[in-house]
Amino acid sequence: MDAREVRAFARPDGSLVEVCSLAGNIRAFPNHLHDHYVVGALKASRRALTMGGRELHVLEPGDVFLVNPGESHACDPLDDEPFAYRCANVPVSAVAALAGVPEAEAPRFAVPVLRDAALFDRADALFARAASDEGAAVLDALDALVADLLEAAVAAAADGSGGPPAPGALVASARAFIDERYAERIALEDVAAVTGASRYALVRAFKRELGITPGRYLAAVRVMHAKSLLEQGRSPVEAAGLAGFADQAHLGRVFRNVTGLTPARYRAACGRSAS
Repeated sequence: MDAREVRAFARPDGSLVEVCSLAGNIRAFPNHLHDHYVVGALKASRRALTMGGRELHVLEPGDVFLVNPGESHACDPLDDEPFAYRCANVPVSAVAALAGVPEAEAPRFAVPVLRDAALFDRADALFARAASDEGAAVLDALDALVADLLEAAVAAAADGSGGPPAPGALVASARAFIDERYAERIALEDVAAVTGASRYALVRAFKRELGITPGRYLAAVRVMHAKSLLEQGRSPVEAAGLAGFADQAHLGRVFRNVTGLTPARYRAACGRSAS
């Protein structure tokens, strides 16, 4: 069994920063993506972090891992030790405000893993403090940490190695269609028809460029919207229907697979958001 805790902090613009901790879990996290940044500190267990279905990084205890919005990633166990980590899910608006740019120009982490003991200790201590500290203090400290992590990631990528390439026109067109129509009943044939590609070509392009299938991408988009609805206080039943899931049970299975929490627990955590 795993023990996962989430505390949500409301920013002045109304967006939420989530600070999460998970311990005791050894299962794999399948390929998925988020609409926010993830800043994590791995405390125990070795894990294989796969970015975009092809870029593999071995995470060791003491590593800081960084995920940009929209980057597909998977995390698989490499040993039998219980997985333990803390992380912050940071909205795009927060990073854009930190950089003083529009959300569309928000900076991105140049590398997904940093092996820096000082940064790890700082991140881990901040996430531990978040269990009891006031919201304003946590948000200020997190802003400072994210700024330093962005700079450290740029330095780590100075050898010229960047992240995965941007998706091509076919995948971008399919994503735009799914992003707009996620609440409807969408079949692979519908997405393929919009792009003008065959189903085989569409699936192959998604797996090549994002490391996931169009169906997995649709599920991830629906989870993102379900999270937003739960944050607003909607019930899991309402969130399931509005986000395009067949029913509450379907939402529960997919939501827990991606987030490690049930929709009800996530809603309750957001209801205790700190200001």
